[in-house]
Amino acid sequence: MRLVQFGFGIPAEPDIRLDGDFQRGSRIAGYSDSYIQSGNFRNSGGNYTLAAYCSCGACIVIEDMGGHTYAFNQKTEQSTQELYDTLVEKTGF
Repeated sequence: MRLVQFGFGIPAEPDIRLDGDFQRGSRIAGYSDSYIQSGNFRNSGGNYTLAAYCSCGACIVIEDMGGHTYAFNQKTEQSTQELYDTLVEKTGF
């Protein structure tokens, strides 16, 4: 098992996945307009932190062993897929 140290000091072996049709749910706190959404959100999977462009339905989802979930994307599905591929390649997860 490989441990990764996030900036918050939480050791984690993250689960990284690409969700092609990520269901964002509802915003608890944060910012949202027609271009971006960011902040704390809740969907059927529970609470999570989002930083995403509205123009792209796909999100990279990272869940750490501390129980925190983060979802983010790029402006397009293609660039989100490319970032996901790079993350998998660089981290080995």
